[in-house]
Amino acid sequence: MEIKYTRDLDHNYLVIETEQEENYQWKMIEQNAPEGLLKHSIRRIDGKKFLYYEIDARQNLSNYFAVKKLDREDMQRLVRALCEVGERLADYLLGS
Repeated sequence: MEIKYTRDLDHNYLVIETEQEENYQWKMIEQNAPEGLLKHSIRRIDGKKFLYYEIDARQNLSNYFAVKKLDREDMQRLVRALCEVGERLADYLLGS
């Protein structure tokens, strides 16, 4: 899986090329994304399919915790947030 970053006039994106076939899960997320997931779009360019995740004002965890030491409270918040998103995905009949 190749991951790249790009920007346009208004947004910064994390871009992943995918060969996965679209199914009901793709359509569910595209039409009605659960809270906690990054805003995204599916784009088709030159016969290829790309997932564009909007990452404006976001930074990855390794960069964030390189500056700020990861403590117990941070870890608990992170795990709690991941669990909440997983529960929302289940509500939408999506695997986590």
